Amino acid sequence: MELEQKTTKEIRTVLKSVINKELLNIETLFEGLPPKERLEIIVKLIPYVLPKVDNVNYSLGETTDWGI
Repeated sequence: MELEQKTTKEIRTVLKSVINKELLNIETLFEGLPPKERLEIIVKLIPYVLPKVDNVNYSLGETTDWGI
């Protein structure tokens, strides 16, 4: 039996479809998980939802008067 070869575009289309279906059910899926597992998943997903926060450092000689 030969396996049908898929192009990258076809694979992405299938994966997007699977992900979209799972996203529609995410609340129900989360309800069935223990709190610790829900938190672990949320922590893993946060970088994809919230922008990364960078540290802001003060350099000597840099103005502190922002005119505000």
